Amino acid sequence: MKKTFLFIAVLFFATAFSFAQSLIGKTPEHTAENKTKKLNNELSMSKYLPLPLSADQLIKVKASFLEYEQQAHPIRKKHESKADKTEMRQELKAHKDKLDAQLKGILTPDQYTRYENLANPKQEPAYFSD
Repeated sequence: MKKTFLFIAVLFFATAFSFAQSLIGKTPEHTAENKTKKLNNELSMSKYLPLPLSADQLIKVKASFLEYEQQAHPIRKKHESKADKTEMRQELKAHKDKLDAQLKGILTPDQYTRYENLANPKQEPAYFSD
């Protein structure tokens, strides 16, 4: 019993420590690069209509994400110790709206629609609605 409890405790702390380490040291540049790669992968994944980003779009999207992350990073740092994140969300909303406007100008209408669906997934499938 003691060995099982000890094993579970060690496993829990190792997992928690590994997640904490993955969040430490994220720079806005690193985050912007990851978001650009993720968006391109998601746009390319469709079996029926892949919409990958062009080379020009990749550069512009990365620049937009970088600008957003450079503005958002200090705001997140300021609010990271607070339990209530509503104030942080309100401060980030204006920056997010600006990012969305920039992406709307960069992406094609089909790509932007897919981006919106990725950013704001529906809460429940349509067949469950009344």
